[in-house]
Amino acid sequence: MNNAITINSFNAGELTPYLGARTDFQKYSSGCSTLENFLVLPWGGIRRRQGTKFIAEAKQSDKNSLLISFQFNVEQAYIIEAGDHYMRFYMNSSVILNSSNQIYEITTPYAHESIFKLKYIQSADVLFLVHPDYQPMKLSRLAHDNWTLSEMNFVYPVFQDENSDNIQLSASAATGAVNIISDTDIFKSSMVGGYFKLKHPKESEEIIHAFTSNAQSSSILMSGKWQIETSGVWEGILRLERSFNNGTSWNYYRSWTSSKDRNISSDGLEEETGVLYRMRMVNYVADTNQGCKATLTAIDYWTDGIVKITAFTNAKNVSANVIKQIGSTAQTKNWAFGAWNDLNGYPANVTFFQSRLVFAGTYGQPQTLWLSTVDDFENFKTGTKDDESLTFTINDAEVNAVQWLIPQKKIVIGTKAAVSMLGSSEDGQPITSEKKQFTTEVYTGSDEIGAIRVDDVILYVQRQKKYIRELAYNFESDGYVAPNMNILAEHILQSGIKQMTYQQNPYSIVWCLKNSGEIAGFTYNRSQDITAWHRHTTQGKFHALAVITETDGDQLWCIAERSINGTQKRFIEMFIETEYTGIQDGWFLDSALKYSGTETDTFTGLNHMEGENITIFANGVSYERTVTNGSVTISEKTSEALAGFPYTSQMTTMPLEIVSQKSDTKGSVKRISQAEIRFIRTLGCQIGINSMPLENVIFRNASSIMDRPLKLFTGSKVVFFPSKYDKEQKITVKQSQPMPCDIIAVTFNMGVYG
Repeated sequence: MNNAITINSFNAGELTPYLGARTDFQKYSSGCSTLENFLVLPWGGIRRRQGTKFIAEAKQSDKNSLLISFQFNVEQAYIIEAGDHYMRFYMNSSVILNSSNQIYEITTPYAHESIFKLKYIQSADVLFLVHPDYQPMKLSRLAHDNWTLSEMNFVYPVFQDENSDNIQLSASAATGAVNIISDTDIFKSSMVGGYFKLKHPKESEEIIHAFTSNAQSSSILMSGKWQIETSGVWEGILRLERSFNNGTSWNYYRSWTSSKDRNISSDGLEEETGVLYRMRMVNYVADTNQGCKATLTAIDYWTDGIVKITAFTNAKNVSANVIKQIGSTAQTKNWAFGAWNDLNGYPANVTFFQSRLVFAGTYGQPQTLWLSTVDDFENFKTGTKDDESLTFTINDAEVNAVQWLIPQKKIVIGTKAAVSMLGSSEDGQPITSEKKQFTTEVYTGSDEIGAIRVDDVILYVQRQKKYIRELAYNFESDGYVAPNMNILAEHILQSGIKQMTYQQNPYSIVWCLKNSGEIAGFTYNRSQDITAWHRHTTQGKFHALAVITETDGDQLWCIAERSINGTQKRFIEMFIETEYTGIQDGWFLDSALKYSGTETDTFTGLNHMEGENITIFANGVSYERTVTNGSVTISEKTSEALAGFPYTSQMTTMPLEIVSQKSDTKGSVKRISQAEIRFIRTLGCQIGINSMPLENVIFRNASSIMDRPLKLFTGSKVVFFPSKYDKEQKITVKQSQPMPCDIIAVTFNMGVYG
């Protein structure tokens, strides 16, 4: 007796072979044993992925390069090719050229060996970049063909704890280029580029100025308590001004007015360090007045001088530039190393949180987070004020480095051992030095590859690089959980994950670049309970991924390595997502270029595939040709053609069984006599069972016009199979032609024979 069984959903994706006998599992029937170069759609069907468009050859095919997305808005989105000490820029599917019509690029410090450790966060036209081996940098876009990369110019850098030994340091001068001298061997060449802070006590100091006209006094360094007093009979306005940039510019601070009727005695507290103060008289009335004698006093305080080391002389002597004026040239034991330098490393992670720029995880302080002053991203001066910078170190029994940061209501922190959160101790309030709370949520460690946020969920790579975890709040347990997202497809990521990115539109897919050079796609829609894996291959290997948002949706870009005429070359390519209603509308070749214009039979500009056998798709017909001198010729003229590398898409079902409440057909001999496939806008595929030769699906019928391309077919096609009795039956649909294939259901007739 034959039984008609329908599979009307494939949204479980490719399943592990270990589920091959689990017919009792809810997602068994909607899973596949093979799903290659197909996308899982949110409605349950599958769609053949479209191919890639060739954009340009990477600058260096023998070295690693990374793709970085730079998203100013949907009209201005860039892909950055970051390679061995260079960056190139792409916009509107083209590489950006300079005024000389040459590829525009800039020089960078980053070597290719560790380029995938580069992480970044964007604010408007500035990209903040971090790498554990390099100073934090800023990439600024001034125009499409004008970008600058520079070290961050910290107003107040990050420092370690102050020296607790009796080691004395001194500076040769208070400003400019100086020498820093130690009485003990403490300097190393790896400290070049790092910072030092030197603190000196400052005794009371005053400036006195006798005003008899509009004028200004000299300046005085202020930090802490100050006092101002006047004497005499005068008429005018006395202003107190401050400078935060060593006198380059001055800001109004306070003022006092007298009409020959008063003198001043006032004081205040300067909470910053290294601020210059001065007095200025305005609107002075000159007559027989005695004049105004004004005294500005800086009460006892400590000064913080900051220098940046520029050269190493020996273990007791280095050269430096003064960033913030040093209070004295006398020796001091109150000093501190900068926290970031070649010796201790640099932050490996960066994000924004509550208007602060957040860094985390150096080699020397792998569990520490540094949060900038609010809205002042290059100021890390700590203090007790709510908006001042703060530092937090995770207190664990073991050292587990911070691997990634994701901002939500709190900062979500992935370490090698756990996922934790840092935020305010008061709900709804911003984090401050006095109001901070740290909690560990799950004890599943992370890898440095990072994490992505999908709606209110975070997906991150587990420490072993073979699993994706989903961090989500569970109301039943009133806490966070992190289930394994590829437990049903444990084989998919066994070669390890190299990179991960997220394409929200059109189908909500997480893309994982594998160490094997394949891409694993993960269609993720938690609200619809869709978690489906699918694999993607090409002629060659994939090496990097990035996603940018354009006006018509998200674009997935890649670097693909291909064998071209016996040489390995790497290309910048973009996956095409286009709607197709006609047979020539789609893009089902890789590294492809499209011709549209006057009818011709010769197509040029294919130099990137020189010497290779490629496919040309024109007028609904596939031609196989070898590229010679960058061109190919076909036997028929056409006004539109697509030329590129072919690829195969394949869907194979799980072993097909008939399941009832009492039993199922596992172990029984079975035969599938026919299958009915429900297609949407499809042409040109094959179908078969088990290892038998595949049968072509016939789309041409008696009403089809000969010598004309067929229209895309929507509907059902029935294929009959010769006798094949076996205990395991699977149906395979394969598409190798450069045409679409969308499947929404498979119905099969299967007989069971004991």
